[in-house]
Amino acid sequence: CALPISNKFKMKKPHYWRLWRKGYAMFDSIITTSQAKNAVDENNGTFVLLRLKDGFENILNGSKTMEILKSSCWNLKTPFFVLCCNDEDDKIIGSFICNKIDDLYCPVELPNISSLEQLPYHTKQWLVQSGLTYYQLCAMAKRRQRLYGWVVNSPVALDLPLMAIGEEYPPQAWKYLSLTGIQAQLALASASAL
Repeated sequence: CALPISNKFKMKKPHYWRLWRKGYAMFDSIITTSQAKNAVDENNGTFVLLRLKDGFENILNGSKTMEILKSSCWNLKTPFFVLCCNDEDDKIIGSFICNKIDDLYCPVELPNISSLEQLPYHTKQWLVQSGLTYYQLCAMAKRRQRLYGWVVNSPVALDLPLMAIGEEYPPQAWKYLSLTGIQAQLALASASAL
């Protein structure tokens, strides 16, 4: 006969309002939608800071629905929240929700071709979604087995300095951030300014 497990031993899933009650309301100007708050909450306050080389306009207007990267984040569950910054002026320029990571097996799906009609269907879809040319995609895949496509959903334009999240410089490609880590960095920065 199995004994019932008491409620105090059951793990409860946190809700974003619990995080905000703990002092994370300062992130309301960055994590602006309930969908974004839920994605951050699902990943225990962790999200991604992504450096974009070509701006946020094409993501915002819907002509670019996939961001192609040479690596993927394995420590987060989809959907996850992505904060985007640019190269030029160290600003946060937008955010989106990544609800799927697709992969492209380069040796098979990027063959040497004489015509774009010879491309596999999956590769053609990547070109349409990413806004890249076949040759740009091949240049990214140089000597790589896989590329990763982060599918973009719910983009939001932002205009904030990177210092709003305690960062001085954009990452080389992307990096993990956590709400508790940012809060600690900001507290340390304000204490050292005194």
